[in-house]
Amino acid sequence: MTNKNLRVLKTKRKLLDALIELKQAEHKKITISKLIQHAHITRGTFYLHYHDCNDFLHAINLQIVDTLFDSCMIEDENQQRYLFFRTSFNPHPK
Repeated sequence: MTNKNLRVLKTKRKLLDALIELKQAEHKKITISKLIQHAHITRGTFYLHYHDCNDFLHAINLQIVDTLFDSCMIEDENQQRYLFFRTSFNPHPK
């Protein structure tokens, strides 16, 4: 991994941590200003990675979905990947 990629990952992680911190503090409205202040990054750095706050939130949502999807994948002996759900999972118990 290059230094640039590592910096990008660190920046995105700082923003995610800032979002979580702000949500846990029950802020009514999360703004870019609050995010960058808590993440200790500049506004220019934020806009280097995202167009606006909605773009940032969309990227976070995609990351969550990808993580959940990957956790449900298994690989067989031929390295074929399959979606796997535990049989004990029942979102609507009777």
